Amino acid sequence: MTDRGTTQEADAFARSLGAVIRGRRQELGLRLVEVAKSTGLSHSFLSQLERGRTRASMRSLFAVARTLNTTQQELLALAAGPDSANAPESPLSVIQPQTEAHARLLMHSDSQVDVTEFVGLPFESGEFFSHERPEFIYVVQGSIEFEMRVAPDSGGSVQLLQQGQSVLCPGSMLHRYRSVGARAATVLMIQYPA
Repeated sequence: MTDRGTTQEADAFARSLGAVIRGRRQELGLRLVEVAKSTGLSHSFLSQLERGRTRASMRSLFAVARTLNTTQQELLALAAGPDSANAPESPLSVIQPQTEAHARLLMHSDSQVDVTEFVGLPFESGEFFSHERPEFIYVVQGSIEFEMRVAPDSGGSVQLLQQGQSVLCPGSMLHRYRSVGARAATVLMIQYPA
């Protein structure tokens, strides 16, 4: 696939994802300013996102999904349509548009099992994530630092995981992970019913 084809596909997906987000927000009767306040994202960014003029990072998509009472994976699946989840050449969400980093929904099963591939995981630790369902994280390539906490101000555990290693994160546990070492890591994240 050409770079131009990839860019056009990513632009089309950004428009589709924006429409899904706007539709869900309107369905819930929320105004854009309310979503901005809840997520900590700017009104202008959210407006651009809904119009498909910018791409969400997985972190910003997580904040939006949480505010809209859904999941990142559900938004991605709705935007991709029923036959797109296994398209090997189409990243469904760009994490950092300036880099090669992206996330791709590989499988979505009616919010039962979701498999997401993260390529080029950032080296910086961001804010903690928390999902209702348990997650299994498998390191496909590189190394990651994985941190879990019960509460934001509590102590937690930090693990260094190498290629081929995995960790299980219980549902509702605060967690974050980042690449360590010379190369950005690739991980698979699998969410499944408790």
